Amino acid sequence: MSDAESRARWAIVGAGAFGREVAEWIKLGHKTADSAITFLDDTKEVGTVIAHRWKVVGPVVGMKMPKYGRVVCAISDPVFRRSVVTDLPHIMFSTVVAGLVAATANRASGNRAAPSIIMCPNSVISAGAKVGAHVHLNLGALVGHDTVIGNYCTLSCQTDIMGEAVLGEGVFVGSGARVLPGVKVGAWAKIGAGSVVFRDVAPGETVAGNPARTI
Repeated sequence: MSDAESRARWAIVGAGAFGREVAEWIKLGHKTADSAITFLDDTKEVGTVIAHRWKVVGPVVGMKMPKYGRVVCAISDPVFRRSVVTDLPHIMFSTVVAGLVAATANRASGNRAAPSIIMCPNSVISAGAKVGAHVHLNLGALVGHDTVIGNYCTLSCQTDIMGEAVLGEGVFVGSGARVLPGVKVGAWAKIGAGSVVFRDVAPGETVAGNPARTI
């Protein structure tokens, strides 16, 4: 395999539903052939075909990554994602911005987004926001002005993190949830789908409802 061919290849860590979505964004946005996209997954047998197109070529641990030009971690669970990334300290993970597909993922000027984030279509990082590494913004996720999003956070579809809110490391926000301006959510907390968070959330706490309460 030539150096040019190696640079064009993508390895997606995690062959679950989100990994399949990310493969689609890569294929469309980077005009990548199906043959240049492969999956690494510890839970599936080598040779398993994903979505009738892409193959699982091996487990995550022990795989020789340098032959891939770009590696993306598409594991949606923040705890598991951090574990995998920590186990692969020699890997420089890539960023995927679905705006390369249709200019629908937007990063305003003045924000600071770390490498290795994944932005799906219609997701937005607004002015002055700070977004950490290995953060996932699923379809329609909104990060308001001057917010702070910690490493490994997952923002599910149609979530709204409003201005000056702060999410600690590893926070999981369920689909359709909203965090109101200035609210602080502690590390590794979970916010249930459809919740509206009016008050600060303690680290590790799980809240749900409108208004969101501890469950």
